[in-house]
Amino acid sequence: MTTSPERRRHPRYRLEPALTGVVAQVERDGRLVLFDGHAYDIAEGGARIELDEPLPDGEQVALCLTLPGESRPILVSARVARVFDVEDDPGPRRMGVAFGRFTHSDDRRRLHRFLADGGGRLAA
Repeated sequence: MTTSPERRRHPRYRLEPALTGVVAQVERDGRLVLFDGHAYDIAEGGARIELDEPLPDGEQVALCLTLPGESRPILVSARVARVFDVEDDPGPRRMGVAFGRFTHSDDRRRLHRFLADGGGRLAA
C-alpha cells in the first residue's frame, strides 16, 4: 500500500540506507530504550525509517539522524505515522515518522540545506 503524493506536503528524497543511520529513543516502563536502524527517504516533514522492531502507530520518539556528509547528527522529536505491513515488508520493519520539534534550530536549518543541496535523489 502506498501513500498518494497528494497527501504529502513536502517532496521526499531517497537516501542510501547504509549511509544514513538512525537511532530511535523511546520510553518503555520508565526506561529509555534505543533502536538502531536506517533512513530510506526524508523530507522536511518526516522520514521513512527501518528498525529491527516496529514501533506502534502514534508513538512519540526522539530521533538521531546521521545524514551522509554531515559531521553532526540531526536531533528531532517525531511521531510514528505509519508502520508497513509485515506481509509487504518482511524482516526489519519500515515505518513513516512525522517530524515534530527539532532539538536545536540549527538542526532544522541543516536538514533544509542538505535537501536543497541535493543530499538525496528526488523520490517518485
